[in-house]
Amino acid sequence: MKYITIKNLTFSYGDNVIFKDASADIFGESRIGVVGLNGSGKTTLFHLIQKKLEPDEGSITIAPGITVGTLEQDLQLNKDLTLWEEGLRAFEDVIQIEKQMEELNQILHKTEDPEEQVRLIKQISRLSEEFESLKGYEYISRTKGVLQGLGFSQENFSLKVSALSGGQKTRFALAKLLLSKPDLLLLDEPTNHLDIESIAWLEDFLKSYTGAFMVISHDRYFLDKTVNGIIHIDNKKLNEYNGNYTEFIRKKEKRYEIQARHYKIQQSKILKIEKFIEQQRQWNRERNIIAAESRMKMLEKMERIDKPNLTEQKILIRLKTDVVSSNDVLWVEDLSKSYGSKHLFSHLTFQIRRGEKVFVTGPNGCGKSTLLKIISGKIEPDEGEFHIAKTVKTAYFDQELENLDPDNTIIDEVWAGNEKVTETQIRNLLAAFLFKGDDVFKIINTLSGGEQTRVSIAKLLLSDADFLILDEPTNNLDISSREVLENALMEFEGAVLCVSHDRYFVQKIGTRFLNFTPQGITDFTGDYEAWQERLAQEKERTESRKTEKSQKALDYLRRKELSSEYRKIKNAMERLEKEIEEIEEQIRLIETEMSDPDYSSDHERLTELQERLDEQSGILEQKYEEWASKEDAYRSFLQEHGDIIV
Repeated sequence: MKYITIKNLTFSYGDNVIFKDASADIFGESRIGVVGLNGSGKTTLFHLIQKKLEPDEGSITIAPGITVGTLEQDLQLNKDLTLWEEGLRAFEDVIQIEKQMEELNQILHKTEDPEEQVRLIKQISRLSEEFESLKGYEYISRTKGVLQGLGFSQENFSLKVSALSGGQKTRFALAKLLLSKPDLLLLDEPTNHLDIESIAWLEDFLKSYTGAFMVISHDRYFLDKTVNGIIHIDNKKLNEYNGNYTEFIRKKEKRYEIQARHYKIQQSKILKIEKFIEQQRQWNRERNIIAAESRMKMLEKMERIDKPNLTEQKILIRLKTDVVSSNDVLWVEDLSKSYGSKHLFSHLTFQIRRGEKVFVTGPNGCGKSTLLKIISGKIEPDEGEFHIAKTVKTAYFDQELENLDPDNTIIDEVWAGNEKVTETQIRNLLAAFLFKGDDVFKIINTLSGGEQTRVSIAKLLLSDADFLILDEPTNNLDISSREVLENALMEFEGAVLCVSHDRYFVQKIGTRFLNFTPQGITDFTGDYEAWQERLAQEKERTESRKTEKSQKALDYLRRKELSSEYRKIKNAMERLEKEIEEIEEQIRLIETEMSDPDYSSDHERLTELQERLDEQSGILEQKYEEWASKEDAYRSFLQEHGDIIV
């Protein structure tokens, strides 16, 4: 089923044309990644679908009855409620039905009117069917699963929404959106504020999601895992591709090659026609004028091929290290840090050598960024010490961007201290980070946070440092800018200590991993895939040990439960056998009395005895049926559990 039809969409902000005759279709089985350069119109497209903006021309049609859910809609949270209470609001219709059924059941137990009982039973049955169709019996477990999957512990459930940080509120809003299960999800950078474990959970959730979704994300690893199609916003068009992000890159490059070839052929043909027209006009005879006009009409009717977009071509930057430093870069010994009662890490000891690309990983709030701040000298440790080799030059990047002069222009800021680099090289570098033409003369303090991040990264790439300390360097970078950074770091001969949630980036760069866990830090040397395999093996071993330990306790408890159940069945059978014996004795006595010659003519007495006999025979038959049922249960029980009962 077609959920959304986008037809000949044109939209502008003033003179800035975002879309021009753009078309695309979204189907019920669509899992679409929306990609493109920063400013190309990704979020604008979502706003147009939500009817927050109106097209200048063309249309966006949503099929009747299709519900569309967005993260922005769910940011309207009730701050006075707890996380659990606010989370359950996603199931208000289900909870209302549940309350109605409870109220009707209470009325049913009190009423003695048979007709009223029948009416109530029918009403409860109808509500029960509706409740089951809405999967009402799952709403508690679903709420718990989604909240925990997105990083909220069960202890967090009682927190007031008002007590959440900005990042936590965004995560919680995402949780509410996922719980509401609209037909079409619109997700704008959903992995922001999520640690790697929560991102992996979100991937699994989306892979099993029964509706459709469109997601804007710079997380290429996430896109590879979740989407089956890409909409690439380029040249004001919505270019559709089947497959995940990696397949899109391959197909896009192939499409570019074909378009470039066709464009070149057409331009050559146009040039020849234009030369012919010019020549015919110079001769200026009647037949020449007619020939020129004929070719002019041919050009007017020709469907022009757009020039292939070169804005995303790869730009390679090589990080330079002027000083040849020692192989040993950093020593960390017995480092500890806490904030008040919150303990982050203790007795942390490790070394980093030249050439290593070390990534610090772990859940949000475990102390990753704090460790980098300590190593960069921004804050002091509680205990322990660290040493950076004297010949090593360090460069530090974080989201606070303290290394920028707010009064400089972009080009002056990046060029400062790099006078040997030509203006062309500086402009090429800045173009890779989307600063083109006169943009390079903008003042730093007029830039957005994302733009300042790009300037800071560009500046970093020209530094001559041989030890880079990077805290979330890919935040606020579009995919092409991330690739520039990746390529530079892959060629970098110095050492890197980095925190990042961008797994595609981590996968390409990482050679070693320091993983924060509740039990301490683990140190693994190898690439990302090997590290993930190691983590999976460790998790499996831990789960196996937990299962084995709990199984022993469970086995003992289970044996006790089964023994109790066995005794109940056996006692019930023995009780029934005794009752059967007593009833059979009653029947024997009645039959003896009925056969007594003294009562042969006492019809009233015989009638009374016959009624008693019929009654006792009916009870006996019922008891035999109960006993047979218990015997079947007894045999089945022994067959299934006879070897473990105590």
